[in-house]
This record gives sequence, structure tokens and C-alpha cells, in this order.
Amino acid sequence: PTLNAPRSVTVLNSVTCLSATSCVAVGQAGPSQIAPNLTIVESWNGSKWTLVPSPEPPNAQVAALQSVSCSSASACTAVGWWQEAGGRGQSLLVERWNGSKWKIQTAPDPSGGTGSLFAGVSCSSDTECSATGFYLDGSTGLSLAERWDGTKWKVQSTPNPQGSSATLLEAVSCPSSKSCTATGLYQTIGGQFPVAERWDGSSWKVEAPDVPNGSVHSSLDGVSCTAANACTAAGAFEDNAGNAFTLAEQSA
Repeated sequence: PTLNAPRSVTVLNSVTCLSATSCVAVGQAGPSQIAPNLTIVESWNGSKWTLVPSPEPPNAQVAALQSVSCSSASACTAVGWWQEAGGRGQSLLVERWNGSKWKIQTAPDPSGGTGSLFAGVSCSSDTECSATGFYLDGSTGLSLAERWDGTKWKVQSTPNPQGSSATLLEAVSCPSSKSCTATGLYQTIGGQFPVAERWDGSSWKVEAPDVPNGSVHSSLDGVSCTAANACTAAGAFEDNAGNAFTLAEQSA
């Protein structure tokens, strides 16, 4: 078992391992599921898990780390969201490990957005990372991707499937600096469907994952790529009788 923070509810949302003796897990912890929660980071050294101090933005009432990626022992990036008491909607949260401590990085919220979050991150090197999620523009949820070039984070232009009222990119995998695949879900008046988008080094483009026969709700919640055209995504789908099934797809 992991070493929990001195709070009654602890959730680890993501883990990454560089080797059998080096893993990092991130999440959130708080006194209860409905009380304010703050970030948590734990590290594995091959024999035990240890809590590692992680910061929160000033005045944060709630902060969560949703995903983490390490390209080396001295270069990890964790992403998520945070919110202050009585403040605007959720804002982006990025933290960077430099080998000795975690520090908050500045990531711009999309212009005009009323709330945003990162759900996934992948670093292809110590100076190249991509993070994905979504943001609210009025009542519409739009896909979000940002890229870190070793100095700063920049918002990238991402498409949304035609007819979508909400698009969430839940996971991303970048096998190289010029190749990333992000997966998640989008919603229309007809239901919820899986979405995939690919970065080719210059732009993001929507791809069309298969939709299982009889599915009314489906999503691809995780993705891993070993090369630009070699990705496996996993998630779930539900039929109109309320039955839930596992879902896995491979890129063609």
C-alpha cells in the first residue's frame, strides 16, 4: 500500500515509471470527498512509497493533479487543475520536478475561457511536453492542447468533431517531438462518442475511432504510442440497456 497523506481521502490519478525502482504517482488528498482537496505526489524507490512535497497556487481551495510524465529522473511534469474559494472556474495547473523539488509552472488559460483543466500530459524529452484537456467557452466545452518548449507553455489550435457540444481530450501520448496522439470523448445530441486527435509536428487533426455497434456512450480514456502510427487506446462503452463493456482500439 502507498503512504497516504494525513488526510482521510487520498486518490492517485496517474503513475509513470522510468524503471522498476523509479515511479511517480500524483493525485489529490483531502479530509473528505466533498471538502477542499489539494495536490499529492508519491515516489517509489523499489521498496517503498514516499510522500513528496508538492505546491499549490496561492489561495487554492481545491487543486488536483490528473496526470504525470517523466522523461528522466530529473524531469517530470504533472498537470491538472485548481480553483480558489469564490473564484472563477477551474484554472490550469502544471508542476515540474527538477530532480530535487516540484515547482509550479505558468500555463495560459485559453482566451475567453470561463474554466479549463488538463487531464493528460506526455513528455518526449526533458524539454518537450504536451498537455491536453478541455475548456469552457460559454456553455460549450472545447478541446485543449498546450505545448511546452523547455521555456514556456503555449496554447495550440485544436479541432472539435462536427456537431460536438463538448470535447474532452483525456489522455495524450507523444513518442517523439513531432508525434502525439490524444484521445477522449465528445458529446452531441445523439450521444457520447470516442475522439482521437493527432499532432504531426505542425497541427492537430481529428481522427475517427471506431464506435462499437449498439453503443450510446463511449470514450477512450487512455492511450499509449510506441511510434507515430502505433497507438493503442482503451476505455469503455455502454449500450442502450445500460450494460457497460471494455473498449480497446489500435491505430491503423
